[in-house]
Amino acid sequence: MNWSVIPNAMEFALTDAVSFLTDRIIKITPRDPKRPPKDPSQKVTGNLKRSIKMNKLNNTKFEIWVQKWPANKYASYLEFGTSKMKSRSFLRKWLYDNQKKVKKVMKDSLKMFINKYT
Repeated sequence: MNWSVIPNAMEFALTDAVSFLTDRIIKITPRDPKRPPKDPSQKVTGNLKRSIKMNKLNNTKFEIWVQKWPANKYASYLEFGTSKMKSRSFLRKWLYDNQKKVKKVMKDSLKMFINKYT
């Protein structure tokens, strides 16, 4: 086996996993049917959904964040709640509930990369 490809394989698998996470988080944002808002008659603007982005910081570090105003202003209120509103997590909740899926994406990506380049 050519061990020099392992760092590239890890980067490939992490990129796949973070892309998978970002796509899934966008799908449940902003209105998860299992956790409706206080006032469901409010207009859905899609600001939060369009503002969720993935950013590669280096080969092993990525971030998923809310990019644009006004969504970045209220995203933390939804994620963590306030003194007047319960948390309606769209990031942490999805990641916690789907850890096995994310691990499978990474495992499959690693296998695919190593089989292709070794």
